[in-house]
Amino acid sequence: MLLITLIVGFVVWAILDQIQTLKLKTIFNAQIIERLSKQAMEDRLSFDRYIKAHTQLITLFITQKKFSDYVEKQNWSASDTTEIKYHKRAPSWFPSFLLLKTFIKPMYTLLLDTQGRVREVYELHPGHTLPQSLLHPSPLLLIRSKGQNFLTKIDGIPYIVTSEQYRDSHGKLRAILIFACHINDEFLINALGSLLPGHVVALLTTGENPWILTSSNMEALPPDMPLEKAKEHYFVTGKGFFDYGDSDIVINFYSFVSKSEVESLVKSVISTQRQHHAIAAPVFILTFVLIMLWIPRRIQRLTQNVVDFSKHTLGIQQQELEKGDQLYVLEGRFQRLTEDILKARDALKKEAEERLLLEKRNMEMTQKEKQLNLLHSVTEAVGVGVIIKTPDGLKPGNQQMEKFINMCGGLSVFDIQDADSAENILLDNEGNKRIFHISTPEILKEEKILLVQDITEIRTHTEALEYMALHDALTGLPNRILFFDRLKQAIFSAQRDRKTFAVLMIDLDQFKAINDTFGHYAGDMVLKEAGTRFQYVLRQADTIARIGGDEFAILLPVSDMENTKEVVYRLLNAVKQPIIVDGNGLYIRTSIGITLYPVHGEDADTLVKRADKAMYAAKENQSGFSIYNGY
Repeated sequence: MLLITLIVGFVVWAILDQIQTLKLKTIFNAQIIERLSKQAMEDRLSFDRYIKAHTQLITLFITQKKFSDYVEKQNWSASDTTEIKYHKRAPSWFPSFLLLKTFIKPMYTLLLDTQGRVREVYELHPGHTLPQSLLHPSPLLLIRSKGQNFLTKIDGIPYIVTSEQYRDSHGKLRAILIFACHINDEFLINALGSLLPGHVVALLTTGENPWILTSSNMEALPPDMPLEKAKEHYFVTGKGFFDYGDSDIVINFYSFVSKSEVESLVKSVISTQRQHHAIAAPVFILTFVLIMLWIPRRIQRLTQNVVDFSKHTLGIQQQELEKGDQLYVLEGRFQRLTEDILKARDALKKEAEERLLLEKRNMEMTQKEKQLNLLHSVTEAVGVGVIIKTPDGLKPGNQQMEKFINMCGGLSVFDIQDADSAENILLDNEGNKRIFHISTPEILKEEKILLVQDITEIRTHTEALEYMALHDALTGLPNRILFFDRLKQAIFSAQRDRKTFAVLMIDLDQFKAINDTFGHYAGDMVLKEAGTRFQYVLRQADTIARIGGDEFAILLPVSDMENTKEVVYRLLNAVKQPIIVDGNGLYIRTSIGITLYPVHGEDADTLVKRADKAMYAAKENQSGFSIYNGY
């Protein structure tokens, strides 16, 4: 027996070791992936904050007095031949060190004149080759990076470019400032801070076979390495698109963790686990042997207890059983005891069920009566009328119902058939519409009641709140929420009927000047009048909304480009006449951006964003309107 116990114990230990080892590997890998996913999310947030800091820093530069004084002293002209001035140290027009130490430090800082010509350059790390595309920036580069980050490739290398215009107190353009940073391992490390051992982040191309552009560890994940090859040695997670600012390339943000380090950690844990099992196995075997000696004695005692219980408690003398092992004897004694107990239980159960059924019927009747009395009291307190429906007809159940009858007529106008609830619109004695909600809860089997509640004020307030939530408080026009809802409905309708429609974004060009000169009251009057004029020239099926500030959005359902242009000309003409406020004739112009579904986009956000870009192009060119052409 002892030998069998040892063999069984060893086999069980070996099987459990294999099962737990496999389960531990699975759990450990899942935890590593979960931890990596959380770390990837934190890395992506750090990367986004680092990118956003470029726009914050360039705004800091432009607003510093040192910068404005320096620029306004320059007498640059398009005809001079002065060479570019390169700074080995921070130029005099840089903010103070105390301000800069809390911000990022761009790789290249370029100061341009109003013609877009580079005049001064500061390199954070002198000796690097400055790309010619930055020394001679194109107008498109300046437009796309103005006031935001622009992700692009320069000489085949990804760069973040941010630019901002400096205008003097008269609004005249005096200079352009550009920040440019090469996205490499140093950039990623600075963006993310410290990284865990074996943890690498990388930027990859998109497509079916993506490859690495750059990473935080160039030795482990060098540029041009395919993603599939990297997966041979790393777990990969945290995929996300770069979506802050503008971009003419699409890249993905990935996080990697070394498989070898994970495997090493798993082996260490498994080794420790096996040491614990080696200690537990002898203890388990010894315990098993002791249990085998103890169980037979307990079985004998249990058998004797069953015999004593039958004899002294139930008064039943159990017969002698044929001889057998101790478990067989116990099983037979217990089987006979069970049969005797079941017979007694069935008799008691039948008697108890009869008593419970009678008590339940009495309690249900009492409970129903209490519920009806409580319902009458509560409904009277909260102003709900009660109508009792009996075989003899209808009758009011409380004083509140009598008030409703005096207000709107007899009981029959409140009656509903074959329904659990309904809403009736009735006229009161003064001819006003009143809305009543009527429901029919069952209280007693022999009668039903109707609950009547006057919800006129509730419905009025609800409709008013819904209108306020979906309309602009100043102009009364639909707001952004209602506009996007109707735009999505237009997309569904256009997809079903295969039709086109147009989205217009409108901006009032001189609105800020009117606010600054004549005050916010005049600005509000201009917005209301402009909205009224725009609405006047549109069709009833069109939607115009104020989506914020001096920006309006228009939806022209079932409209091609020719019809859209006709509407745009009417909108431009609508604001040519001055708007009179307190005797002052205020002139405004509009810039309109146009997108057409599905030519310029197939979802609401894309159509609005591209119409917005077209509007800014129209404002820049002072052309009145512009059709999106993939800026």
